[in-house]
Amino acid sequence: MSLIALLLLAGCGSDTDSVTTEEPLDGAVTMEAGSPVSMAEAKQVNSENGDAITEAFDDVVGHGVGLAEGASQPSPDDEAYVIEVYIQSDADTPTGDYSIDGVPLRFKSTGPISAY
Repeated sequence: MSLIALLLLAGCGSDTDSVTTEEPLDGAVTMEAGSPVSMAEAKQVNSENGDAITEAFDDVVGHGVGLAEGASQPSPDDEAYVIEVYIQSDADTPTGDYSIDGVPLRFKSTGPISAY
């Protein structure tokens, strides 16, 4: 059983209210801060785990690679990148620290996203 499922069963607070994962996933999302990584590693983890990210949280409208807070004009090799998860509304935005394969997840409320 995944860490998230254990936390949900234990009723460990509202930080996990929007997490819906009950079965273990490869590269499962965990409630750990993680550390920023290189751009290449962030892209790889994001690509390999897109479905897990989308399934783990309510109302995900997209995800991609972004700069960690405080990073300004790093090179692609600098460990300054995180995975950004775009959530449809503030109400669905998870609180607390999450990561996947050690890469931090940063949540941004965007509203609906549509292609034109």
